[in-house]
Amino acid sequence: MKHAHLIGSIYEAALDPGRLGGLLAAVASHAEATLGHIDIEDASSGEVVLAAAHGMTADMQDEYLRRYRALDPRRALLHGAPAGEWRLTQDHFDRARLERDPFHREFAIPGGGGHGAVTRLEFGHARGFLCLGRALRRGPFPETVRRRLARLTPHLRQAGNLAAQANLGLAMQFAHRALLDHLADAVIVVAREGRYLHGNASALALLETGDGLQATAGVVHACDPHAAALLARTVEAASRDDPRRAAVAQREASLRLPRPSGAAPWLASVLPIAPPTAFARGSALPCAAIWLRSPGREKRVTPAWLQFALDVTPAEARVAHAIFHGATLAEAAKQLGIGETTTKTHLARVFAKTGVHRQADLVRHIAGLKPDFR
Repeated sequence: MKHAHLIGSIYEAALDPGRLGGLLAAVASHAEATLGHIDIEDASSGEVVLAAAHGMTADMQDEYLRRYRALDPRRALLHGAPAGEWRLTQDHFDRARLERDPFHREFAIPGGGGHGAVTRLEFGHARGFLCLGRALRRGPFPETVRRRLARLTPHLRQAGNLAAQANLGLAMQFAHRALLDHLADAVIVVAREGRYLHGNASALALLETGDGLQATAGVVHACDPHAAALLARTVEAASRDDPRRAAVAQREASLRLPRPSGAAPWLASVLPIAPPTAFARGSALPCAAIWLRSPGREKRVTPAWLQFALDVTPAEARVAHAIFHGATLAEAAKQLGIGETTTKTHLARVFAKTGVHRQADLVRHIAGLKPDFR
């Protein structure tokens, strides 16, 4: 394989672990090696999560991972070595040492190895060990091979950085989806023309019932014709907006979607979604999020959550909790076993910390703060 093609394969394998086997074979050929293997492990536990081999049978690979990986002295050569930098056993072990060492005597040399070239790879929360083997009868790796491997070093290092970023992005995608699935509200991401892109668990349940919102031929639309036209226009406008611009960020659109079941209409908010960088905007799909709430659904607000959300004391949070659930001052005092004067004092402090002046305003303030979780 030509050097330029090999470098391209390094980056492809960094983003697609399924290509590691092919890359290993190409690097082994490039380095005139008879065999090679790579194993990637979790950096915290040391557990091997991915492995590939070249010139080794499946039994040999299993035996290496099960028994000889812990005995492999080549790993010690990489202590303190930068990622992607190659170390050759011929620089550190003479032939007599290789023939005495249990790993080389029992595993590497009989398997067609002996002389080794090793490098360490970094993938963020994972790390890799790549080794090439060359039979003793063929002699040490020549200087031409040493130079070839050195030319791969910066690309192996950069490919590891790219893989770490890709893994982080994938982990964040899973985290975001899991978080959305915990929301009791339905959240649907659609393209500008209303095409369905993603929905959380509540959204999927809603679309399945078709009570107010449906997906037909992959396009999300309201069941009511008037609401459907309004929703389509709102989504189209929101998908053109950039929420990072202050003037646009205040233009969250809200509308009501009637429900055929006769239940209270959905309260729908349509929010613009923009890529994180100007560069990404050139290729990103214009889209928006439809956030649906049921006005009749009871909110699960607890004193502990209010203490955190309002930044108040536990006693103030208990008063706010009682007021939010419809208690008068006298009823709140009785429920909490404190005097009305103390209750008024706690409520006044809650007002001061939240910037509201009436109990009704406090209820609205709390209702607007808390998304419902399952």
